[in-house]
Amino acid sequence: MNSPFVLVHGGWCGGWVWEDVAPILRARSRIVFTPTLTGLGDRAHLADPNVDLETHIDDILEIIRTEELSNLILVGHSYAGMVIAGVADRAFDRLRHIVYLDAIVPENGESDADVVGPELVEDTRKKLRVAEKPWLIPPPVDSSRLMPHPLKTVLQPIVLRHQSETARIPHTFIHCVSEPNPMPAKPIAKSAERARARGWRMVTLNADHMAMKSAPQAISEILLAI
Repeated sequence: MNSPFVLVHGGWCGGWVWEDVAPILRARSRIVFTPTLTGLGDRAHLADPNVDLETHIDDILEIIRTEELSNLILVGHSYAGMVIAGVADRAFDRLRHIVYLDAIVPENGESDADVVGPELVEDTRKKLRVAEKPWLIPPPVDSSRLMPHPLKTVLQPIVLRHQSETARIPHTFIHCVSEPNPMPAKPIAKSAERARARGWRMVTLNADHMAMKSAPQAISEILLAI
């Protein structure tokens, strides 16, 4: 039986970001879930100051639990590298493969902000000082589909207790190397270096950071080949 996919979107986005990839996978008879994280996308109305990284990890764990998923392929884009790392740590026995799509690769005890670096964090804090809701990070570009991102999700450190178990799961890191790229290149390059040092399968893709929108066929073929 083919492994189901759980595709987790990045910051400011929603499950809609996979709308060009999911049909390609489903056309190949694959089961695909594209959940939206709390406080974002069509769940933006649930945003509040208490939404944190644990909230988003629980969002995906509940999909796995309620859909009774196993042998699944877990994919995370950008910020969602933090989320899928937490999910894998708690549901490692349900996973067949983990894919980081131009995503943050955290070490135990790090937050997204730690990986991104102090310069971008300080720039974000400047924006929040004048924001109407200082617990929501404004989108990096003007778009009606992008929603402010809950601040606590990028400040809360990740806790990884089962790294030896998750290390046994095959991993792929897809590094998107074309411009434009709304995510600064430095934290993604750092994450790619970490992935390479851990012996993960590396795929370099000539696409921008939002490759699921700009290169959906290429992303789909990479995922189907797993």
